[in-house]
Amino acid sequence: MKHIPLHIHECVLDRAMLEIEKNPDVEVGGKFVGYIRNSSPVTRRRKAKLADLEVEVCDYLDSGPGTSRSAVFHHPDTEYQLELFQRIEREFPGLAFIGLWHSHHPNGFPNLSRGDIQAHWGTVNSPRYDQEIMISSLAIDDTGILGGKTFAFPRGSEKYYEIAPDSIQVVRTRNDIHAAVEAHAKSLRSRTTSRTGGGTSTIDANDTDWRHTSEGQNSLARDQAWLAIHPGMQPYTRRDTVIWRGSVRRGSRVFQCAYTYPEDFPKSSPFAAASLVEEGIEVTISVDLAESRTRPQEFLMLLDELGDTMQNHIEKQIGDSRNQGEERDV
Repeated sequence: MKHIPLHIHECVLDRAMLEIEKNPDVEVGGKFVGYIRNSSPVTRRRKAKLADLEVEVCDYLDSGPGTSRSAVFHHPDTEYQLELFQRIEREFPGLAFIGLWHSHHPNGFPNLSRGDIQAHWGTVNSPRYDQEIMISSLAIDDTGILGGKTFAFPRGSEKYYEIAPDSIQVVRTRNDIHAAVEAHAKSLRSRTTSRTGGGTSTIDANDTDWRHTSEGQNSLARDQAWLAIHPGMQPYTRRDTVIWRGSVRRGSRVFQCAYTYPEDFPKSSPFAAASLVEEGIEVTISVDLAESRTRPQEFLMLLDELGDTMQNHIEKQIGDSRNQGEERDV
């Protein structure tokens, strides 16, 4: 365990407990917002030490109206969370996304899953994440965040650490950030709509949403299991779709990939797309992945096909350049 000063505002703990109580059968969670302060300067020669850091979790962004979740997975509405954060950040410059919390209370699993860990490494080492560490709290049962475990994932490290419970302090002072989160979340939820034709219709997470059916949840859980071996792929929820996107390394090549569930699933199958840029050449191919049992293998076959296609293009370009050179010599 590591001793990292961690100050969590009381509203975070209360909201998490209430969320767990209201949703006994599905995982819940949210994204922490707050501040990570460093007591010593960080330079290119001197990276931040965990002992120098002090973390303040002021509140969290709820998962949003488009969240997809079951007893074994939790995918937030990332578009909603991004807009909510941008609104709050305008009022509190310097406020940052510093981590997240989620629960395993429906399944009782006492530790972070492999998928959780790989997703956290992907986030903290992303160029878009500008903090030295990412905080992850796991609520295991109805005792909430304090009754569970909290971890620190340092950027560029190969190890993550559980934060010692005696390093965690509850802050009970006035919290203006919490008031702003509540107000903006209420405003966003009241106007979350999608435009259809000339009018608008409210996006309502109800039983007609394929993500809330047993078929949809089982399919998502199976895909999450095999996609977890590609830590560069991160899940995003966008209206009625779930998309994993990011980079995948296979051999010496790094592919930019997307794996998408269509809005009308299961009528339409999930599909994968991959692109590769080498020697000034860009190639993109995609494929429908109808059979769930063979999706992991078909995904890798897609990358191999793309790699072969790229190699053919490069060889053709080299051949064309040689031919042009020979013609000039003649």
